[in-house]
Parts: sequence; C-alpha cells; structure tokens
Amino acid sequence: MHATFIGQSSLVLAGLDGAVLIDPYFFDTCADRHGAHLRRLRPPGMTPAQLPRLDAILITHEHDDHADPASVRAVAARSPGIHVIGPGSAVEIVRGADVQIRPLGDTSDWIVVGPGIRVRPTPAAHPSREILSDGGDRWCGFVVEVDGVRVWHAGDTSAHDEVIAAARAAAPVRLAFLPVNERNHARERLGIVGNMSPREALALADDAGVPRVVPVHWDLFACNGASRAEVEAAHAACGCQASVTWMEPGETLEIDGAVP
Repeated sequence: MHATFIGQSSLVLAGLDGAVLIDPYFFDTCADRHGAHLRRLRPPGMTPAQLPRLDAILITHEHDDHADPASVRAVAARSPGIHVIGPGSAVEIVRGADVQIRPLGDTSDWIVVGPGIRVRPTPAAHPSREILSDGGDRWCGFVVEVDGVRVWHAGDTSAHDEVIAAARAAAPVRLAFLPVNERNHARERLGIVGNMSPREALALADDAGVPRVVPVHWDLFACNGASRAEVEAAHAACGCQASVTWMEPGETLEIDGAVP
C-alpha cells in the first residue's frame, strides 16, 4: 500500500489495482464560509488532476474541511459517478455532485469498494459519540485494507473506549493517521471542535495496539494546529510504544505488512 498525504486529514491510499481518497479538501472553503482565520497555510500536496484512478471517496464527517462539496465536485469531474461513503449527515452534503452517495447507517462490517480494497467504519467522538436517526455514527473513522495491508484513519476524534475497541477489533492495523490538534478554550470560543492532544493520540495508539502513528490535522490552519515540537515532546515524555512518522503534503509513504 502507498499513502500520499494531501494535507490536514486528506490522503490517498493506493494499491496495485485501485485507490481511495479520504476527506478531500483542495480549496479554501473554510475561509470562504467562516473567515480569514481559517485560511489554509499551504497548498494541497496534489491537485484533483493529479489523483490516481479512484474507487471511492471516504468522508469521516460533515465539517467543511472533511466534507467539502467543491472538492468532491472537482474529483467527480474526473471520476463521474464515483461512490462517496460516510455518515448520512456527511454524504448528504455532497449529494449535488456527480457521485453516488452511500450512507453507512448502522454497520461495522467490511465494505468492498474496489479490487483489493475494503473498508471498515469505526466510531469517532467529536467530542462525544453521536448516533444518527439511521443508527449510524455522526462522526467516524475507517480501517482501510489495501492488498491485505490495514491502516486506520481515525477521523476527527477524542479518545474514547469504543473508538479504541473498534480499532483493536480490526487488528492487525499497521499504522494510524491520528489528529493531534487538541481541544482548548480558545478554539472553542472560535467555534472550533478540537481533537486529541499529542499525548492523548499517542496513548490511544498504544491502547489500540497500533505500532506507528502519522499525526494529521495539525498543519493547515494557524488557529487550529499543532507543531512537530509539541508532538515530539509528548512522545519523549509519555513513554509510548508507537513510533511517529511525519508526512509533508505531497509525500508518499510505503506501508507493508499484509494480514496473514
């Protein structure tokens, strides 16, 4: 499997015969809708025109930097009719694009999305777990298996026992993409829902039995980010077992370790 980081929580997971795109965010929708304090600090690591052939788009929740109609339209222009999978409240936001929406509903089963690719939703707590009228989670993550290799994109989440249990149930997970932009009073005054602190994210990785972490949701907004120094200090201080791997926008990481 190859993971290419686009920025924020957006990335592509690709294998020999297909790929999925998670939480596409290519533009400046947050700033356009909510103000200049949410202007992106740097461009995406790739453009929609540079994407590989995709089998599906996965969306973790309805917030603008994860379920962005402009970004989904740009992807659908190259892949008409592509499936968009996620919580009902999230996929409804992009219904107007040339896509086929697939609300998750109440499922924790594996979903086959393409050759050699299947996904399994996990709950998220943003900041608490919420259930929609269809029985599905309002916020979610995904364990993605590509050519037998499993990684976990946790979505926007706080640490939560049910989140940890879902990740453990999908073992072996080789790597987790975990948000590290902590919740705090200053952010909540701006209407920003933060996620785990670096220390919480690293502890969650250990609790979930994941040996390697790529920090995400730290690099795009000045008012809602973190720094490498914060994460590395937390890693040095907390004694966690998981290692930390950094990815810059546009960088590709090879991940191995297929499920036996």
